[in-house]
Amino acid sequence: MAKGLPTTEGTPYVNADVIAAVTPGVKLIIILRDPVERLYSSYNFFNRNNKPSPETFHDVAQNSVEFFEACMTRDGSLRGCTYQSSIRTQFGHFHTEFTGGLYYVYLKDWLRAFPKEQILILELSDWHINCEENLTRVYKLLDLDPSSGDIVRQSCNQPTRVRTYRKMPRPMLNETRRYLQQKYEPFNKMLYELLEDDKFYWKYNK
Repeated sequence: MAKGLPTTEGTPYVNADVIAAVTPGVKLIIILRDPVERLYSSYNFFNRNNKPSPETFHDVAQNSVEFFEACMTRDGSLRGCTYQSSIRTQFGHFHTEFTGGLYYVYLKDWLRAFPKEQILILELSDWHINCEENLTRVYKLLDLDPSSGDIVRQSCNQPTRVRTYRKMPRPMLNETRRYLQQKYEPFNKMLYELLEDDKFYWKYNK
């Protein structure tokens, strides 16, 4: 842990506050993904040159959860421990931090710093399924006129640029998936209660 970095519940300023101070009228578009899938995707992407494997991911993810839970036991501050673990990521810990999926904590800060009218929060799977509806919402947020539904339709039908791997990652271990789902479940519920939108309540089969 680097010294001098504010990580407690009382941390006065985060990125949301800085951006709000510099550009208070900015419009924000946030796309959230199932945190379990996000974590595995991040691990494989940032470790693509280091022979990532489901087995190594399991160990790294478990270590990240244990680091967070130890902080919670010691300090009892959800916000402080979330940001503390996120700072830890920046110092080379595989870009695989459990706290990256604790969207509830981060969004509380963004919703505190900005009016709701300036923020559009979308869910990744829903974006793909209902592209035209969601893109229309983006235009509306940005005060843009698509002129006709054809423009929206054409944009949604454009080929998608996706990252490529030399070798496609192997599937996550079922054991790892169940473990992470159990750990994320209470925070997904908190996010749902904050946003009051069940698209953001990733419910997992027990």
